[in-house]
Amino acid sequence: MSCPNGASPDDYAQLYGHLPSHFQPHDFVQRSARSNWRTTIQQALPVSELPHGLELRRGLHNQPPRFDFGWKLSAEELVSLAQRHGLTYGSTGIGGTIDTARLSVLLNQLLEKEGIYTSYVRVDMILSDGAAPTYSVTLADNYRSGNWKPAANSLDGLKRFLGVDAGRELGWYLDQKWCNWHWKNAEDIVVAEERNYGRRSTEQRR
Repeated sequence: MSCPNGASPDDYAQLYGHLPSHFQPHDFVQRSARSNWRTTIQQALPVSELPHGLELRRGLHNQPPRFDFGWKLSAEELVSLAQRHGLTYGSTGIGGTIDTARLSVLLNQLLEKEGIYTSYVRVDMILSDGAAPTYSVTLADNYRSGNWKPAANSLDGLKRFLGVDAGRELGWYLDQKWCNWHWKNAEDIVVAEERNYGRRSTEQRR
């Protein structure tokens, strides 16, 4: 395996050798390795449990993609949720997609007002096989808290409030923005997240 910035295969084996093969970092020289990795991991998702070891690493490092844990919603379902609660979901102007940052802030304000859920909830765009945008009502992600996730039986009130189908399962999905292994300073990622969603979105919730 070819590794970036002088990292050796032995270093990678120590850090990521325990991961299932489809979660492990892709080759960094081979043509199309990145897109092939995304295709493979998408076929394996969603999963109910995320392997440990996919956290952000302090400083400049080859950081993993972000995996979002929550309920998957189509654009139509998310718009319906927003309209039902009088939330503004205006388009970002890029392909007519929903302004997830704005909707996340408004949704949290409403949940806090109603006393439904005290931890931060976020709306994210996730990768899917279809051409239409797909979203997640995200309750945890590996950048904030590794493979920790809230217990399903603690979310019944939130699920009813959001109008999520009773049979819809929670799962881990690949985030649309942070969908690749990339050489980046962890602090830069945290700052970018705070800029979009506010400081509470990056707090660890173990």
